[in-house]
This record gives sequence, structure tokens and C-alpha cells, in this order.
Amino acid sequence: MVLAAVGCDALSIDLTGDREYTLENPHHAWRQGEGGGAPNPACEADPTENASTVSDECAVFASASAESGGDGTKANPYASLSDAVANAKGKRVLACASGAFEESVAIEAGVEVIGGFDCKAGWTWSEGARSTIEGRAGAAALTLTETASGAKVRSFAIRAANAKDANAEAHATEAGRSSIGVVVADIEAELAQVDVTARDGIDGASGATPTETPQAGASAPAMNASAACSLPGEGARSTIEGRAGAAALTLTETASGAKVRSFAIRAANAKDANAEAHATEAGRSSIGVVVADIEAELAQVDVTARDGIDGASGATPTETPQAGASAPAMNASAACSLPGAVHGGDPGVTTCEDGETRGGAGGPGGITGTDDGNGQNGTDGVPPPEPNPEQDGLGGAGQSGGNCRPGQPGAPGTAGDPGDGGSDTQLTLAGIAGGDGGNGETGKKGQGGGGGGGAKAGLFCEAIPNPIDGPGASGGGGGAGGCGGKGGGGGKAGGSSLGIVSLGTKLVLREVTIAVGKAGKGGDGAGGRGGAAGGSGAAGGAASPLGGSIGCDGGRGGQGGMGGPGAGGRGGHAVGIAYAAAPSGAVELKGFTAGAAGDGGLGGPGVNNAGGVGMTGECWDFAGNASCGQ
Repeated sequence: MVLAAVGCDALSIDLTGDREYTLENPHHAWRQGEGGGAPNPACEADPTENASTVSDECAVFASASAESGGDGTKANPYASLSDAVANAKGKRVLACASGAFEESVAIEAGVEVIGGFDCKAGWTWSEGARSTIEGRAGAAALTLTETASGAKVRSFAIRAANAKDANAEAHATEAGRSSIGVVVADIEAELAQVDVTARDGIDGASGATPTETPQAGASAPAMNASAACSLPGEGARSTIEGRAGAAALTLTETASGAKVRSFAIRAANAKDANAEAHATEAGRSSIGVVVADIEAELAQVDVTARDGIDGASGATPTETPQAGASAPAMNASAACSLPGAVHGGDPGVTTCEDGETRGGAGGPGGITGTDDGNGQNGTDGVPPPEPNPEQDGLGGAGQSGGNCRPGQPGAPGTAGDPGDGGSDTQLTLAGIAGGDGGNGETGKKGQGGGGGGGAKAGLFCEAIPNPIDGPGASGGGGGAGGCGGKGGGGGKAGGSSLGIVSLGTKLVLREVTIAVGKAGKGGDGAGGRGGAAGGSGAAGGAASPLGGSIGCDGGRGGQGGMGGPGAGGRGGHAVGIAYAAAPSGAVELKGFTAGAAGDGGLGGPGVNNAGGVGMTGECWDFAGNASCGQ
């Protein structure tokens, strides 16, 4: 997307590089008299119609081809457009059409910025000329923030960076990065004679299966922008080349009343070979202009957003789930034990992420004179499945007439739920957020195995001269269930190509063109990890050498459930103007070059939880999730 507006009444410009410039005066000195001394009536006339206001008394000058260290005068203009805006002190900012401002620009006050001047011919202005802003990868080429109410931008070509261009800075190689020309906050602002181009976004990276939920990489801050001189002739523009990781031009909350005119604004391409290191993050976008919720104006501005980067794939978890504990061996009492020492075998017990799993205790051996000497039943393993048609994990029956019964194996844990496919979008001064695929849930713990049944008492205990009645052997304990596997990571959203991001509805556009590129694909979701095995049941107690039965064995614990698969990330958007709120009227551009939206990432194995496809078009209302209806 090319432009984004946010709405406030001051203007600031973030230049690419390591500096940030802020316009502290929300209105022009020749109109309000703030920040620039007393009002100067001689500066009221439009400099495109009256050459008398193309003077050091009325304007600050910028030329991309100028030497560094300029003071902003006609004779010695600033080499940086952002330097010119930062030092305007209530004056207009006039930019040459020759060369390109290779930076992302943020306007935070209500300043008027006019491009399209021929600095080699006495700073004469041509209606068809454009100054150029080339945005950096990872940020909108131009942003009008909430404080830029009243800002006006005229006679510019604004070009968002292409995340895939060979010249993008290193940090723009992130999967899923977007290309955004202009972002405007919910402010009153105006773009006139502006051509916006958003280039290709990058596919979102596929999700890996994580041991823990991976966090999305943080977006780089908006970069500072520098001004450039325009070439003479029809269509000339001063140029801003944005830096990767930020919009080429940003109008902040304090830039209310800002005006930008006769510029070519180009967002950086997230995949350019020369992109800065922080642009290597997957899912970075290319954004031309971002405008806060302020009154601002872009006039005669050409915005270009380039390619976004593919979103990162979800992580595959490597953490091994805990296996179920086995029941302790040789723990059940043998036949002919003293009646007070008769006991069933102890179970295995394991605590998982979702609680405890426990085997059943073995049934005690029968005792003469109690319940006809019958062996006792083993207890059931927990937690039991509901319903339990297969009678999983039941304790074995004690011996009465026939034989005792072993405990039943525990039921396996159920698989974790899959993550939800990425779909949402949030527009901010930083550009765009949201759309990551959800992580799969951890699988459920397995049920413990049932305890084995005890043996019947009998006349088989040694004594002189004849055997006597004694207790039967006890049953063994059941093993605990295994813990569930971790869920797969969700894929991240693909980077977008956005010409203008507007956070409000008060941005004015006059003669603005926008071109967007290819958005990135959403990252794929990863599969979940398998659950751990359940513990073994223990053997029952030993029988007497003179007869009787052994105690029955405990059952094995059930296996833990499979982790749920991660979902695919949303594909990047390729939109000319992205509004955070529905615009009040029809949006008309002088020209629009469409790009391609990114496909959603695939879901993890076995489920249909792919990410949503990105949006494409000249204008999109993200609040209503609908076309602006030009």
C-alpha cells in the first residue's frame, strides 16, 4: 500500500540514516506567525505561481544533488529533504526535481512541501515536474502522522521500496515484508500532483514447529529522509528514496497542516542486496507514505512501493515431552504375607502441562475370613476418557472362582487443536501488523493403566506338619500416561506493498499517482510433535511354592496426544491506499499501477488451516474489510 494517514496537528520527518527531524511548528509562519516570528504577508502567494515567494525569506530549499552541510538557502540548499523540513521554522519547503531523496520521510507537523522545481534554472516550477522520494525497505516511503494535520504534499513521485530488489538493504530480506508508498493518519491532509508506486511484497515465511511459541520480529523504526533537486521539464519531481525498515515518508501526529508537493517518493525494497541489516527479517513490508490521523495534503506526488518479503515459517518444536512413569517393580505383596502386610502394587504417577496422569493401584490379595478370601479388584487409571466405550484403563478383577484379570491399558491422549489461519490486519504509524498464523495446541496427556487384580487366599502356605490358609498374591500397579507433544508454530504474515497508509480520513490527495509491487507469501504452519509413551505396568506378587495364583499385572499407560499443527500466515497486501477507517468520500488518483497480493501460507500436516490471501486494489478500507468503492 502507498499511503497511510493518522491525524494530529504537527509534522515531523524521519530521514533514513541515524537521525530524526521533527517540525515543531504546526502552521506556516506566513499564515499563523508561529515558529517563524511575525507573519510575513509577502510570503502568502503560491510559489508555483509567484516567483517572489521562491526566496530565502519565504522558503527553505532542498536539493538531492547538493553538497552536504548546506544551510537551506537557494544558493546553498540542504542535501536532505528532512533537514529542510526540520529547519523550516514556519516556511514552506521547496525541493528540486533532479535526483531522488533515497530515504523514508515522516511528516509530523502541518508543513507544506512542494517539489517539481528546476534548481538549475533559477528554481522555476513546472506543473508536470515531480520531485522523487525513494522509500527504504521495511517502511512506508512517506508517512503523515497524527500530528501532521493540515500538511500538504505536492508534485512528488513517491516510490515504496521493493522487498525483493537487488539493492534493498540487508534488513529488508525478512520474509513477509511489505512495500508501502504512503501512510496517512486520521488527519486533514492533502496530496496533490502525487504519483505513488508500491512495489512487490515478500512471501511470508513458513512456520517451524517450536518448543515455545516464537515471537514475530520487531519492525524497524521509521528512517530519516533527505531532500533532492528536481530535473527541469515536464513531470519533474524531487525524489525521496526511503530506507529499509521504515516508510519513505511519515507524517506524525504533530504534523497537522503539513503539505508535500512535487515529489517522487519511493519506498525501499525489502529484498534489495544493499538493504540495511535490520531489513533481513521475514515478513518486512515496503511502504511509501504513512500519515497519522491529521489534516495533511499531498500534491503532485508520485508514490512507489516495492516488493514485500515472504513471512517466516512456523517453528517445529524440539522439546521432548515427558514419558509416563512406570509402576514400581516388585512392589505388590506376595502370597502368604502376614494379613496386616497385604497390599496392592503402587501405580506410576506423572505430572504434565495439563495436569496429573496416574495408573491404578493393584488389587490386594484375598485374606482368609474376609469376603470368602477373594482377591480384590485393581483401581482404574486416570484421567478416564469420556465416554469410555473401549473400557480403557479399567482395573483388573480380583480372583474369586476363576483367575484374576490384568489391568487394562490406558487410553491415548487426544491431539491438540490446530491453530487458526492468519487473517487480521492492523494499520499503525509503523505500517502494518497482524496476520500471523496461530500455534497448534499441546496434545493431551494419556490415561494411566489399570491396576492388576489380586489372587484368592488358600491352603498353600508352608507350615509343619501341614499347609495352612494364607493370603493370596496382590496385583501390580498400572503405569502413568505419557504427556502430550507441543503444537507446531504458526507461519508469519507476508510483507505488504502499500503506497499510502492513512490512519484517518482527512488526508487530501491532488494529482497523486501510486504504483505497488508484489506482496510476500504467508509463512507455512509447522506440524506438532508426537506425544510421549506411557509407563509400564508392574507385575503382580509371587504365588506360594505350594500352590495358588500369582497376582495379575498392571496395565501400561496411554501415549500422550500429538501436538496440533500450526496455521499458515496471511499473505501480504498490495494496495494503493490503505485506510484504517472508511474514507468519507470517493478516492480519486491520477494514476494507479496494480501489484500482486501474497498467497496465504499452508497449514500444518493433515488440516486445512491456511492463512488468508492478501488484499489487492487501488484503495482498501481495512476497518470495514472492503474496497473503498472509488
